[in-house]
Amino acid sequence: MENITYCNFKKRIDECSAVIFPIGAFEQHGPAATLGTDYYIASYLAEQISERTNIMYIPCLPFGYSVIHSNFPGTISLSKKLYFDIINSIITELEKNNVSKIIIINGHGGNIRPIKRIIEHSNICFLQWFELIGNKYFENEHKSHAGSEELSLLAAIKSEYVDEEKIENRDPSKMNIVWKELQPEERKTEYYTENGVYCYADKYSKELGQRILADVVDIMVEKINIFLNA
Repeated sequence: MENITYCNFKKRIDECSAVIFPIGAFEQHGPAATLGTDYYIASYLAEQISERTNIMYIPCLPFGYSVIHSNFPGTISLSKKLYFDIINSIITELEKNNVSKIIIINGHGGNIRPIKRIIEHSNICFLQWFELIGNKYFENEHKSHAGSEELSLLAAIKSEYVDEEKIENRDPSKMNIVWKELQPEERKTEYYTENGVYCYADKYSKELGQRILADVVDIMVEKINIFLNA
């Protein structure tokens, strides 16, 4: 959307009053994946879905609520309140511009908690790629943060984003803290894993990632069409 004029924007909104709003995060993804993993995935999905549906998308918000990873180098997290305020402000501005329906494509599960009240609104369709394909390609032990599924999808988008020589499975934390006994707001990645990986990553496959990508785009387009026609 940043590459069109305001005149063209108005014309497009008059034709279709929906906009895609991708949101990501800037955080550690283990030794093998880039800090921008969640941002890259959300942004790429928005681009692909826009091509399929002709719905405009705004630039991906690259920073999210990543406080759980904040003690790992390179992670940049917004506070819970600031994140809510930013998302709420962007949606308010879109609505002022006659956008009646907003499709949020979320690349980071941790973003949900601060904006739960927002995404429950009837004019918002909230989509997360990792909720859409179940165990079709990977079992649960490969589906969490920086695991086989996420690395595969990332590599399908751009192989340079994954350093295959540095792929590691989860290295359990030596801090002797019982993760499950902690409240979500008390949890820190280093309490659970030494290397930032939350599960197994050793079944990483760019080819499977390409199949995941195709399935996710198809499912999202289907859900968006249902949302727009409701």
